[in-house]
Amino acid sequence: DEGLRLSDMVSDLLNISRIESGKERLKFTEIDFREIIDHIRKAFAEEIERKDITFDSIIEGDIGIVYADRDKIIQVLSNLTDNSIKYSNSGCRIAVRVYAEDNYVIIEHTDTGWGIPEKDLQHIGERFYRGKHGEKTKGTGLGLTLSKEIINLHGGTMQINSKFGVGTSVIITLPKGRYELTEPIIPGGLNAKGNGD
Repeated sequence: DEGLRLSDMVSDLLNISRIESGKERLKFTEIDFREIIDHIRKAFAEEIERKDITFDSIIEGDIGIVYADRDKIIQVLSNLTDNSIKYSNSGCRIAVRVYAEDNYVIIEHTDTGWGIPEKDLQHIGERFYRGKHGEKTKGTGLGLTLSKEIINLHGGTMQINSKFGVGTSVIITLPKGRYELTEPIIPGGLNAKGNGD
């Protein structure tokens, strides 16, 4: 529905603007990644079943206590899962892996979807850029931009690795403690690269 797409676009733009201007404030709570991943799985259950997608998740070991904005992290993982479903054929696999490294928690969101052509990778994260395959699906072209801004606001990083015809992996690194960016963000693209270059 075009009306819904425009509404989503306006909402995403407002969220990005608030973050970049320093007006967005995170609501830190102790988060449970099992609960968050279950929430994502249930939210996309219909689409996952319709496309016969395998959705796997693993939390390795004791990751300890992690503080973050639960709703924002759900928003990021929802954007990534939505992209994985949209840009894939039936029968693909989505996997979410969470583990700890020192004072950070690492979230790896991987799919065996279409992957991103090398010429499009450098533009990933630019507002409204959707690439050749993105033109065939519904979306605002802002999801990854907003996701990266949210991760930046947490003091984390977000990197995309992709190979066309193989799939895409998004690696998010988050500090375990409370962190909040107080200076306005300078807009920029994602750290994106292809595999096997």
